[in-house]
Amino acid sequence: MICENLLKSLSSKLSRRRLLRLAAALPLLSKSTAVMAAQQSDKAAATQQRALSRIAFGSCAHQDKDQPIWSDIMGSQPELFVFLGDNIYGDSDNPEVLAAKYAKLAAKPGFSSLRQQIEVIATWDDHDYGRNDAGREYPSKEASRKLLLDFFGEPASSERRTRPDGIYTSYLYGESGQKVQVILLDLRWNRSAITRIQDPQRQQERAAKDRGPYDVSLSAEAELLGERQWAWLEQQLQVEADVRIIGSSIQLLAEFTGWETWANFPKERQRFIELLERYQTEPIVIISGDVHWAEFSRIDETANG
Repeated sequence: MICENLLKSLSSKLSRRRLLRLAAALPLLSKSTAVMAAQQSDKAAATQQRALSRIAFGSCAHQDKDQPIWSDIMGSQPELFVFLGDNIYGDSDNPEVLAAKYAKLAAKPGFSSLRQQIEVIATWDDHDYGRNDAGREYPSKEASRKLLLDFFGEPASSERRTRPDGIYTSYLYGESGQKVQVILLDLRWNRSAITRIQDPQRQQERAAKDRGPYDVSLSAEAELLGERQWAWLEQQLQVEADVRIIGSSIQLLAEFTGWETWANFPKERQRFIELLERYQTEPIVIISGDVHWAEFSRIDETANG
C-alpha cells in the first residue's frame, strides 16, 4: 500500500514504533532574508543530529494575503517544516519581481517566527518556479533556483545549486531505529509540455464539470523527472531509513481531473509507483501540495501486484 498525506492513521502506527508523528499543515493562506537564511543553515545541522517526533508541511503561501496559519503550526510544536511549493506566487520571468515577493514572505511575522525556531526545507512548484503550470520551457529557471535556495539558506557548496537538472534533494534525521529520510522531488525543471485539450466543445463539457484544460500525455517522450533524477531517486530509495517521506509538489494518487497532477503523465506515474514497490522495506508516506484542500489518499496492491 502506498499512502499520500495519510497522516492520522499513520501517526498512531509510528508512535507505537516510537518513530515519528506528522502534523499536517493545510495549504497556507524585520530580519533580513540573508540573516534568516544563515539561521536556517545552523538549525539544519542541529536538527539532522537528533530524532524527529513531529513534522509539519504545507504549500501555497500567497505573499499578498494574511497567513494566520503559522501560529497554529507553531502551536503544534514541529521540529521541521517542509514547504512543498508555491512558497510564493511569483508568476514572472523577472527575478526582481520574485525577489520582492520572497521579501514579503520573509516579512510575515508568523513565518519569520517559524524560521527563527525550527528548520525549514523546501522544493518548488509552478508559481515560485516562475509561471503557472510551467515546465522545462521556463526561461528564467536558473535565476529562480538561486532565489529559492538563497532564501531557504541552502549552503553555497550544495549540489542543488549546480545540478544540471533541478533542485531535488534528500535529508536524513536521527540515528538507526529512528532514522527519517525526507526526499524532495523537482517536478518542474525537466517536465515536458502538458497536453492541452484542443476541441472547444470538449473544453466546455469539462469546464462544466470543474475539470481542467489538460489531457493525458501518452507520448514516449513525455516526462516529469528526467533520467538523471530517476537514477538519483532509485539510489535514495536504497538508503537505510526507518521511515521515508517523499515530497511531491503535485498530487500523485489523484485520478485524472484535467488539472496538473501525476495522472497527466500515466507512464511516469506508473514508473514511480513500481519503483516504490521494488524498494519498499519501510513505511513510505507521500506528501504533496498544489491543491487548496487536504485529503488522505491510498492505493492498494491488486492480486496481480
